[in-house]
Amino acid sequence: MASSTAELILRHTIVAIEAQGEASIRVKELADDVGVAVTSLYHFYGSREGLIEAAQARRYATVLHELATEWKAQFASCRTQREFRLLIRCQMHEFMSADQADRRMAGLNVIGSAHGRPHLAAAIAEAQREFVSTITDALTVPQHRGWIRRDLDLRAFSAWYVGQMTSRAVIDLGDTGVDTDWWSCIATDAVMAVLFGEVAARMAS
Repeated sequence: MASSTAELILRHTIVAIEAQGEASIRVKELADDVGVAVTSLYHFYGSREGLIEAAQARRYATVLHELATEWKAQFASCRTQREFRLLIRCQMHEFMSADQADRRMAGLNVIGSAHGRPHLAAAIAEAQREFVSTITDALTVPQHRGWIRRDLDLRAFSAWYVGQMTSRAVIDLGDTGVDTDWWSCIATDAVMAVLFGEVAARMAS
């Protein structure tokens, strides 16, 4: 019962943050919405700040867990290098689409909110470590099969790969004068070059 109450409080907080930001979190109103006493909220999370940090950490961990689960299954489904190459392009296209803007912004919002919050920063770092480990493991088979560069540091690539996608948020905020299709093409070319050495091959020819 206690764990379900704590989870309910956390979910309501996440919904409120995503709708109106951290400033919208008012302990009394939140407790009333959930149907618990204010003391319950403090019992589980210690303070308003503790609750917000827990909610932000969950938001970030959820985004990375969803990506890791999705990508791990997709990598495992590839039977040829051609399928793998096509998958990478499809992943880039999908994640950089306008439909994924909220997902990208959620990640950046949490990272930004970690400034001056060491406990939240530590939680984000742990979620990132888990994500990188999962993707690194998933990419080991394609690398052993010779589908991608054997000299590539998979841990570094895994962290950079999700960072490359998330960075698309810099042009999600409004009219920056940037051609979004060109931005996505450049980012995709960069990823393909790192994985397969395509740029080096073209330069050499």
